Amino acid sequence: MANRMRPLTLPMLLLVVFQFGYAQYGFTNEVGGFVGAYNLRSDFGENQNREAATNTGFAVGLMHYINFAYRRNYNFQNFQGYFNEHFKVRSEISYAQSNLKHYGTWVDETRTSENAERLRRHTGKTQNFNIGSQLVFYPIEIRGFENGTNSFLPFMALGVQYTFYKPEVYTTYGDGDIRNLDNFYLPWQVDEDPFLSTQNGSTFSIVGSAGTRYKLTPLTDLVLELRWQYYFDDWVDGLNHKLPSNQNNDWAIWLNLGYVIYWER
Repeated sequence: MANRMRPLTLPMLLLVVFQFGYAQYGFTNEVGGFVGAYNLRSDFGENQNREAATNTGFAVGLMHYINFAYRRNYNFQNFQGYFNEHFKVRSEISYAQSNLKHYGTWVDETRTSENAERLRRHTGKTQNFNIGSQLVFYPIEIRGFENGTNSFLPFMALGVQYTFYKPEVYTTYGDGDIRNLDNFYLPWQVDEDPFLSTQNGSTFSIVGSAGTRYKLTPLTDLVLELRWQYYFDDWVDGLNHKLPSNQNNDWAIWLNLGYVIYWER
């Protein structure tokens, strides 16, 4: 199968230039990192099954915020002033991985067919490297929180990331050879459909987040975040069959705990 890796495109390069270029024009900076749990909802176990939440691994990342609230031309009475007081731009690089196995009806212990056993023996692993930016909205004024008026600062965020993924495929059924498609669920073999892949690839994704900051010290915050990520690809998990149960691209849920330092104010 052809390698689906694509070069970093012009829109992503523009995001990077935008993010770091603006730091030269009076904006302040924040840097930090996070660790968290990463749950990939994919063709393993049908992503609508609650049991698939067990396919959870870990995530780590580094993040940078552009803080607009302390610009010299700050004026709360116009739109720019409102934007400065309620928005930040966050850039991020992160790594996530998760082991994968099948859950749900088709692998229930009451099923004794060979196809059920093929599913039970089929496992996988996904590794993802992400880079991108989000626009973060804070309904409470940023400077009030940073000056100690409030202990918590809730937020919502929306952005785009570019993901480089590396899937792995395993089976202990039959001779254990992943090139032998008879070792996998037979109904997937429709019109010579290439339903398995261990090829590296890349794709864009939409990222939405909600969470809160907690003020630790005047120059440090904790960040708790729940994130949803939708990939524009169905090969992130290495499985892309054409049965009716596979109607969606892969997507993920993250739960992250981060630490942020105000680099300059």
